[in-house]
Amino acid sequence: GDLVSAAFVLDHPREALVWWSGTVGEGRERHAFAFLLASTAAWAAAAGRERLNLGASPGLDAVAAFKSAGVNAFGEALARHAHHV
Repeated sequence: GDLVSAAFVLDHPREALVWWSGTVGEGRERHAFAFLLASTAAWAAAAGRERLNLGASPGLDAVAAFKSAGVNAFGEALARHAHHV
């Protein structure tokens, strides 16, 4: 299939930072970016990162709410990974 969503993630032993991302129309319709971030969170947790930094979103309440929900998903992924170590 075609690439519909991508992100450039800066990786550090303690933190992963989603620096730049983009999603085409078809990807937005299919919620590809949400899947991409969930996959990135799972990867970061499995790789032992303590934090997944999604950056700041001043004035973008919907984006901030999505990121806030992502904090819970990352915490759950960390917890699941900790039980398997």
